[in-house]
Amino acid sequence: MNVLHVVAKYPTEENPQSGSFIHSQIESLRNEGISCDVCVLDGSGINKYIHGIAQVRKSLKNGNYDIVHAHYAYTGWTARMATRLPLVVSYMGSDIYGNVNRKGRYTLRTKLIHKTSTYLLPRLSSFSIVKSSRMAREFSVITVDVIPNGVDFELFQPKDVSREELGLSVDKKYILFASYPDELFRRNEKRFDIAEEAVNKLKETLPEAELLWIRKKPADEVAKYLNAVDCLLLTSEHEGSPNIVKEAIACNLPVISRDVGDVSERIEGVRNCYIVSNKPEEIADILHIALKNNQRALNGYEKMQDLSQQKIARKIIAVYEDMLI
Repeated sequence: MNVLHVVAKYPTEENPQSGSFIHSQIESLRNEGISCDVCVLDGSGINKYIHGIAQVRKSLKNGNYDIVHAHYAYTGWTARMATRLPLVVSYMGSDIYGNVNRKGRYTLRTKLIHKTSTYLLPRLSSFSIVKSSRMAREFSVITVDVIPNGVDFELFQPKDVSREELGLSVDKKYILFASYPDELFRRNEKRFDIAEEAVNKLKETLPEAELLWIRKKPADEVAKYLNAVDCLLLTSEHEGSPNIVKEAIACNLPVISRDVGDVSERIEGVRNCYIVSNKPEEIADILHIALKNNQRALNGYEKMQDLSQQKIARKIIAVYEDMLI
């Protein structure tokens, strides 16, 4: 079986975090015997997807492919315009829900665009993959399945990590934020403003608390941070199935998150993990509880075992096989 994967971003030497979860999924498919090539669309903005049609067509000429698998809805439109081959589209989250302004409000324009896309593209595709059951409720077709991204347990597992190695203080209580401010001009849904206000309030009673973010780090270094910090904070307006949450839980790191994507499902029964509202005061109170008890999410690694990359790869392969019958 030969599959061409069409992606908008992929890890580079400059930014190994870019599309790293897509890279991991493709590698897991290769490990299961699927022949995979990758077409990474060039450019930026809407031109990336328009000019990408010719780029995909060129890639298709170089191989005898059975299936095209596009990751992200816009990339799915590019692939659909480029070929009539069976098409799988994996949706991520924002490509369904749309964008928000700095106050976390969805504009009418973005609602119309993404609602229309969510209605039309699945009907023009052979199969749709979403990352959570919450995302699946946005679809009105039967050719959709919930297959979250898997976790690389060779990297993401509980380990002893020296804070000094990462340049972190042993006297701080580090709260890792699941994004970074430099990118927030285009990622308003992450709601850094809420996280920042919550931690500032927390510092009134816990001065050693510090908000931390990481960017452009390879997966093995991300795993070190998840084992070295004290908790993960997610304040997003929406998510699909946030990989950083699953990776954090696999490292037994406490997670404090809004009820987005499949986070509630993932942290259910995991110690010292909490669902919070979007109110900074409440978040600060819960952070105080999670940090003062000095406990890890000790059963997190065990709770994540159904999300091994091998198991997820086999689910995707089953989709491929059904399409080719």
